[in-house]
Amino acid sequence: SSGISQPNLLAFSGQPHAAEIHVMERLAKVWRSASNSTDAQDVVCICLWLVKDLGWVLLLAPLAFSAGIASLCAEVFVLIRSWPGGSAGNRAHSLAEALWLTGNLVWMCAELLFEDPQPSFKNVVWYYSPLLSRSPERYDTCLVATRVLMVAGLGVLVVFYAGCSAGRFTLRAADSPHGSGLVFGLMPMDIYSRLFIGPWIAKDLCWTFSYTWGVFGFAAVVACLGIDCLRRVGSAAFIAELLWFAGNSVWAYSELVGLDATIELRIIAASLIFCGALICGGLVAASRFDAGSPGERDLLLRDYAAARAVADAAAERSAAAS
Repeated sequence: SSGISQPNLLAFSGQPHAAEIHVMERLAKVWRSASNSTDAQDVVCICLWLVKDLGWVLLLAPLAFSAGIASLCAEVFVLIRSWPGGSAGNRAHSLAEALWLTGNLVWMCAELLFEDPQPSFKNVVWYYSPLLSRSPERYDTCLVATRVLMVAGLGVLVVFYAGCSAGRFTLRAADSPHGSGLVFGLMPMDIYSRLFIGPWIAKDLCWTFSYTWGVFGFAAVVACLGIDCLRRVGSAAFIAELLWFAGNSVWAYSELVGLDATIELRIIAASLIFCGALICGGLVAASRFDAGSPGERDLLLRDYAAARAVADAAAERSAAAS
């Protein structure tokens, strides 16, 4: 533990209040960070999404598969853990994210396992053929499964917002580290910051059909939502998301417009996604450094009680002497 141990408290016996203040300050820092644990979990999920896309855009199968499996496990963990006490809005968006991610991973597997190499990757040392064998039939089957899962994710959001309009669900204000005010007088910030997942799923769905204008139209909506969240909150996590959005747009342009004739656009897309992943990784590392473990919090509580006892004893000695 980084808290003050019992021997150190004895060393402070001449200045008990200094020991008490030190422990209180550290304890307050731990609990402030613990109160943001949900945000930390969201950043972990986004970080894994970015690493998965980094592996996918470069056709680095080991990175893409490992990050993809990790991201799905993290998403399911957060969904299960937050479901009992979560609002209807958070449940709906978490479920939509899980469905989108599952469909996205099916699509990624189809491309890496069954699709022909992209023209720009013909001479790249780490990728020269599908991992299994070229199979347009299997690829198309996986693409159908991807579309079904993404439509299901969109359906969850449509049902939720239709229920809100009908009064079945409410966009109730929730305690949030970003503030308790309603955005546009309609929804709390913790829901608004996740609103991008709807147009993001629609963007990917259009991508599976090679519908270029739909891809970039929904990408523009996603970018506007991300910029507005950054303006309202100022969190570095939204900068990471915007880099991810930009990287995906460059990737889509390379694939749908440039037909992957050169590798340069994919390298640019990968660079943007990599920068976003670095930001998320830094946020996760900072969160873990500040939060401490439950065991550390228990030790800090014990140290605080000990410091309080020393202070009380000193006060009693002072009163007796006077």
